[in-house]
Amino acid sequence: MTNIPEKCSRCGAPIELDPYKDFVKCSYCGSTNIFENGRLISKSDKYLNKVGEYIPKLKQKKVFIPLIVFSILVPVGIYKVNYIDDFLVKECEIRDARSSVSEFVARKNYKKCLRNIKSEWKKKVKEVRVEIKNSCKIVNQKAYRSILDEQAVYEPETDNKYFIFLEEQEIRDRLNNFEPKFTKDLPWSEKYYFAEIFSVKECKKLLSSKLKPYSIFKRPKRLFE
Repeated sequence: MTNIPEKCSRCGAPIELDPYKDFVKCSYCGSTNIFENGRLISKSDKYLNKVGEYIPKLKQKKVFIPLIVFSILVPVGIYKVNYIDDFLVKECEIRDARSSVSEFVARKNYKKCLRNIKSEWKKKVKEVRVEIKNSCKIVNQKAYRSILDEQAVYEPETDNKYFIFLEEQEIRDRLNNFEPKFTKDLPWSEKYYFAEIFSVKECKKLLSSKLKPYSIFKRPKRLFE
């Protein structure tokens, strides 16, 4: 065989293909890769290809329509279950690269990460959506804005610099520790500073970056580019 791919078709991990076999099992994610027409495909992909070849034959034989629909939905479901988005694979690679454990343990951790990363992602996204919704509520925006106004018009009643510092620090702490936490990330300053509050729609749009992979996993943006 020539020009044999060197990466798993599912997780992108490096693999070694036996020249005397037409398949190989990835030691990282456990997916079975099949060498076909000069490229590696997963079992689910191969199943999809077979179904794609078989459906026209079913139509020619005028097979019952629900059976054709079932033949389409089952492999699509299998594909969706097995598919892992590139950015999730990337997150597992980042965790693996930053691990200081042995290679054997690192490989086990990587496989575990690939198994669990989809459910972890869905959970985190759900939590962030709830946080954005709460942060954009008018009542919470008004509460945060009132602290900003308090800071803007603050006039100390004493000349004691120490007490002034403590009072200013107390206002800053209230702003920094405000809950829900995304409210403080809205662009309140400069051109938006004199706007009373943001509309819920505008607020959600401004906070949409919180749903990006680098924000969800708290990584530098460049790692996911």
